[in-house]
Amino acid sequence: MTSEHELVQRLRAGDLDAFDTLYARHRMLVFNFLLRLTGQRTWSEDLVQEAFLRLVRHAPQLDAATRVGVWLCTVARNLYVSQLRRADVRLRADYAEPASIASTLDSPFEQAVGNELEARLESAVQRLPLNLRETVILALVEGFSHEEVATILGLRPDNVRQRLSRARRLLETELSERPKQRSPQTLGVLKRNLEADDG
Repeated sequence: MTSEHELVQRLRAGDLDAFDTLYARHRMLVFNFLLRLTGQRTWSEDLVQEAFLRLVRHAPQLDAATRVGVWLCTVARNLYVSQLRRADVRLRADYAEPASIASTLDSPFEQAVGNELEARLESAVQRLPLNLRETVILALVEGFSHEEVATILGLRPDNVRQRLSRARRLLETELSERPKQRSPQTLGVLKRNLEADDG
């Protein structure tokens, strides 16, 4: 398999085959991240396409050591936040249900908790404030390191740890206060994942 470093070098030189390879490697990563942020498939797909267009546009200026997944998620997240701030963008209430989102995605986090428990956590994560939700998605679902999450969100690594700690408390409270969703197993999985990431 061609290394990412080599692909970035080739992309900087205008090699479209290198772009195709990077697109195939990173498209679902960026799409999954955006789908959990927006809750809307079409909006997510549009943002993915724009992020990759910007990759092509800025290819000559990329550093040879660029981590493409981090770069793309940074751009995609900034595009999302920018669109949220525009007056002509409505925050629609017809977000996809967490269970529907979960059925289309696949990650180590989802596999660990199983479909039913994962759906409960998905629902709770969707209700987190944006700053905590995006941090949880990047660190626990997509598996980025604290340093990578910090780069994407423009934070320091200790800020990422603080956000994860706050998210853990909110999610535990959320799950505990909803009788139909309360489950010692769910809470145990949640604590193991978040506490492991804090370490």
